[in-house]
Amino acid sequence: MHTAYRVPARRSTRSTQAGVGDDLPNMILRKCLHGAAMVTVQGPCALNAPRTRRGTGPRFTHADHRSAMTTQISSMLRTHPQPQTTFDPAALAECLDACLECSAVCTACADACLSEQAHLAHLVRCIRLNLDCADICAATGRVLGRLTDADQAVLRAQLQACVAACTACGDECANHAQHMNMAHCAVCADSCRRCAAACTRLLGSVSA
Repeated sequence: MHTAYRVPARRSTRSTQAGVGDDLPNMILRKCLHGAAMVTVQGPCALNAPRTRRGTGPRFTHADHRSAMTTQISSMLRTHPQPQTTFDPAALAECLDACLECSAVCTACADACLSEQAHLAHLVRCIRLNLDCADICAATGRVLGRLTDADQAVLRAQLQACVAACTACGDECANHAQHMNMAHCAVCADSCRRCAAACTRLLGSVSA
């Protein structure tokens, strides 16, 4: 019977007549409470809350994912039969990882800015810098990943362009994060600064 799912304190004539539909909040509440043995809900009991199952092993962080991605890039670079590069392998892998991440983050930030309808007029420059930075970071990652017969002047120019794009985009996003409380811009600023720093370190190992 449907009565078994109702919380007695909330029983009313209206809910008795309405049928199963009014029982849904109570059913959800009971599932959240009695399902705690299998699923841990972070924060208030909500359908969209992040969940982790007990006994399924360690939880992986963004740092773990970044480390795994850098390791894969390093493994790929090591398999090259005739690598022709003056870069330190670890610094190159770090820079590739940072460029690919920053490209994706800047693209996502531009999209998030487009959804800030109340502030859209103030975000035109930010969106432009996001998109420019995303394209330049993606191009830099592709150029850096080619180890055969690279032109040092081209590599240097590309890395310098990436530093400039990341610096401009990072500064703009940091300003919006601080003065307009836009969390997505804070994330983007952090990614841009990491990429600019990685490109700067790699620049130091490029032949003149």
